[in-house]
Amino acid sequence: MFAYAGLLAGIAGIMHVASNRLANPFDLAGSELEVIAAVILGGARITGGSGSVVGTLLGVILITLVNNVLILVGIPSTWQLAIIGAFIVLAGMLFSIKRTR
Repeated sequence: MFAYAGLLAGIAGIMHVASNRLANPFDLAGSELEVIAAVILGGARITGGSGSVVGTLLGVILITLVNNVLILVGIPSTWQLAIIGAFIVLAGMLFSIKRTR
């Protein structure tokens, strides 16, 4: 599984360099919060366990749409991170309430 993840990361790196025509190791630095939010909104549990690729893709689409709307509205980037963090907290609360029922 780790080798497969490494292979996919390598392919993604090659595609990123090919599209930008330069290799900057700090291009995606700071996007960890968005990745975690997309996975959690997609239905995966933060403690491990079940999740689906389709749910994660839907989470990525939702986070991308929210980021684009926040940029268009003119909200500062620090508040954008706070809103994404609030999405993580709300998704965690909703999933925990759903599990208890």
